Amino acid sequence: MFNHHFRRLEDRRFALMVLLAMVGGLLFAALCAGLDDLFEARAADAAGVPLSEVPVTEPRLCAAVAVYSQATADDWSQRAVIAQAALNARADCSAALAGVVGQGFEPLRWKFALDAVDAVASGSYPVPLACARVNTVVPTTAGPGHPLAQAGARAQCVIRDLAFVEVQS
Repeated sequence: MFNHHFRRLEDRRFALMVLLAMVGGLLFAALCAGLDDLFEARAADAAGVPLSEVPVTEPRLCAAVAVYSQATADDWSQRAVIAQAALNARADCSAALAGVVGQGFEPLRWKFALDAVDAVASGSYPVPLACARVNTVVPTTAGPGHPLAQAGARAQCVIRDLAFVEVQS
């Protein structure tokens, strides 16, 4: 009786495709579980080292961290110029990354930060010419004790409550 249902070649092919799909799904689930174990093992290996002490200099990640932590408004231009400043600065962002991870992480805010970085890096969103060479972000409300307090007055690029300046190092 079992052979009676699978006499046609199309029925056998369909059954084989269903079987392959089930095996593929099981393999995919096993692979995903294996990746989770790999990430957990790496996190356990590095558990003795604070995140802020591991140097992080990957430009896209550092720029996204800068946008995530410094953007003060839901303003695409502000995010883009923060991304430009971080890409120009090319600095270690391990302390800022530790701060982002340590506080309540917002996935949508992170997505917006990555979108701004990718748009600036790809050239699909050109920042204003006055903001193209900036490498430092300074709040315009910085008090007189702030090391870059005078930089806000010299800034050529100001968006909302942030001034963007080029600081020579």
